[in-house]
Amino acid sequence: MKNIFIIALVSLILYSCGRQSELISVSAKQLVSDYKTSTHYGNRKYRGNALIVEGTIAEYFRNNKNEISIVLREKNQKTGVKCNLIRSDKQISKPLKYGQKIRIKGICLGLKEDNIVLQNCFIMK
Repeated sequence: MKNIFIIALVSLILYSCGRQSELISVSAKQLVSDYKTSTHYGNRKYRGNALIVEGTIAEYFRNNKNEISIVLREKNQKTGVKCNLIRSDKQISKPLKYGQKIRIKGICLGLKEDNIVLQNCFIMK
């Protein structure tokens, strides 16, 4: 039994190490739509990959790590894309505006609560 557990653990580690991250460009609207189709489908397609997401700023705030978080969401949508900026003070040279279109690059962590979360994000110029 112990050997089966060790073999399964080693297989899982080798699988996760062998998986290559892709750079995927997607709109916030499409990303939300894909996750609404199926969380499993969204995770298989996006989770762990670097994404460039284009969308509309619905809200922004400082999170518990003192990073700025930007939520991209279209009107009449409950679910959005929460982007946690890294080195946020150095990235934002102009004030952010609600309704502003923006492109953000980050790593997809999947659906958490009501938002799809991107970590280690940078604002694309």
